[in-house]
Amino acid sequence: MHRLKGNYTEAIASLSAARETFNELDRELDVAYCDKDLALVFYYQENYDDAADLFTSAQEVFLRLDEPGDAAFCQEKLGDIYRMRGDYHAAETQLESALQTYTSLGSMADIASCSCNLGDVYRSQQRFDAALECLQVAYDIGQKQGDTLRIADALRFRSYVHWDQGQFAQARQLLLDAQRLYESIGHTRGSKQCVKDLAKLDRDEQA
Repeated sequence: MHRLKGNYTEAIASLSAARETFNELDRELDVAYCDKDLALVFYYQENYDDAADLFTSAQEVFLRLDEPGDAAFCQEKLGDIYRMRGDYHAAETQLESALQTYTSLGSMADIASCSCNLGDVYRSQQRFDAALECLQVAYDIGQKQGDTLRIADALRFRSYVHWDQGQFAQARQLLLDAQRLYESIGHTRGSKQCVKDLAKLDRDEQA
């Protein structure tokens, strides 16, 4: 898939062409899958307005056509967009609903991903115990499944909880552990985020 390689222009062109074809053939579910993938491309480009519009329209189709897993995925991404915009109440509503669906489906990897995002919402609301509980769920699933990315994400988000409480040493160690894991799997974006966070943590500690 083009979007996984960062070839966003090519991804948008190919998905838009496929969407047009499916639309002409009146294949509504396939159009929704194209919308979901297009939304992901916009999400990775940080074009959150267009991403949110497409996730919303795709989710409505998935719900109507009884595709709960795909509907929950769209809902999780919408919740994450709300989280990044600072609308924590809306984010909490979307993420808790998505998590409930994932749990009913027994989709462990999705439970882990959603728990990380929900944990960060709770952190932003200063509900630190609830945040750590969610992040522990994500970490435990990552450990059980041998999923290094999930483990690294859980550690990075956990570092923010300690950071917000002024526990800088714990936050730094967690970020260093997360960075090492990201690097071990070649996850450049995660590694770069840790570098940025560590620099900011140093400034906060010296302030």
